[in-house]
Amino acid sequence: MNTEEQIKKLEKLMLSEDLEELNLSTNKFNIFTALKLHNNEIRHSNFLGWLMAPYENHGVGDYFLKEFLKESIKNFSQTDKVTLSLSDIAYTDFSDCEIRREHENIDILLTSSKNKFLCVIENKIWTGEHDEQLERYAKYVNENFADYNKIYIYLTPNIETDNLIQKEYKNSQNQAEHIYYIPMNYEQVYGVINKTLKFKSQYMNDEVKIFIKHYRNMIERKIMRNEDEKVTELCRKIYRENKEAIDLIIEKVNSTSSRIADILREIVAERNDIVAEENNKDKYIRCIPAGVDTTKLKFGSEKALKSKLAVVIELTNHKDQVLLQLSINPADEEHQAEHTKLINFLQEKLGVEFKNFAEWKFCNIAELISAKDYADVTCLDDSEIKAYITEKINKSNLIPNLEKVLNAFVSGI
Repeated sequence: MNTEEQIKKLEKLMLSEDLEELNLSTNKFNIFTALKLHNNEIRHSNFLGWLMAPYENHGVGDYFLKEFLKESIKNFSQTDKVTLSLSDIAYTDFSDCEIRREHENIDILLTSSKNKFLCVIENKIWTGEHDEQLERYAKYVNENFADYNKIYIYLTPNIETDNLIQKEYKNSQNQAEHIYYIPMNYEQVYGVINKTLKFKSQYMNDEVKIFIKHYRNMIERKIMRNEDEKVTELCRKIYRENKEAIDLIIEKVNSTSSRIADILREIVAERNDIVAEENNKDKYIRCIPAGVDTTKLKFGSEKALKSKLAVVIELTNHKDQVLLQLSINPADEEHQAEHTKLINFLQEKLGVEFKNFAEWKFCNIAELISAKDYADVTCLDDSEIKAYITEKINKSNLIPNLEKVLNAFVSGI
């Protein structure tokens, strides 16, 4: 297509009634997204704390709190590591439960003096645990609420809910104490909110009902990233009828992604504290701290990296977001023990938690360019983008911290 034909195709797309209908479907007003609160952990914790509090004006008493707790422990209520059962929660009156926000830096602390019950909730949206937070919180509540029955919940968007998260800390007698955090994700929260709306909406006034629905819809679209079937079908129809125009748009957008990839390569090449992998692509730039003896870290799978390194820093270049990640590659069969030891060592020393992605494990460290800032940042010239990303990398402290930790690991092999 020549330029004139391209413009005609784009104009046809702009005049499409289906595109207008898609705008109507996806641009529904939502107070949380309008105020850009969907990525703010504090605002999520404030909302959940409000809905959990039996004494607040939502009208549902302790119903949401009990359903939230039941949902969290349903896979673990018969284990000896979680001290409450489903029936314990179902038949307990939590009307005196006090909700504390950011008490001793704990996101949400639930206490019921009548029932001698306590729950710690650590709420992470897109960040990981750091500075041994979970251990510190457990130590605090065990020292200050010694006679309380306790459960611990680690809430984050996409966590697997099959296994408890074991943590260890030293008590005041310098003895090791083991505690277990229950993994919980936002799909479960979404389900509890829907159940509350279904069975308790008659007790809510209209304003409260709308407020809760806005939150539910926001976590579905922005946190769980579910798409309405109608929206999906509309997208398919628009693409079928305007394929050439949309492909042209994608081509131009992807050129931005290639530009960012070149900038990332320049950043890595100009730094003295990291060394890049040879098989890097536009979608990711992989590297390792320069001051680490990598010969003792070569037990990754050959299909993952030609160098077979077990761990790499990854600059991940999405079409609308750039992330700084720590990636663990799958290991060869004969090196599974070293692989597991490395994972545990990194999690302990860096205060991170790895998530599974197929055979790989990764941890998001920082957003180098966030989705909400992507359009603005990519309008800058190359030198400004490079400075912007470099500042974020330096601020994360990942490179010096990882070098220190990997050298400690290597020295112990």
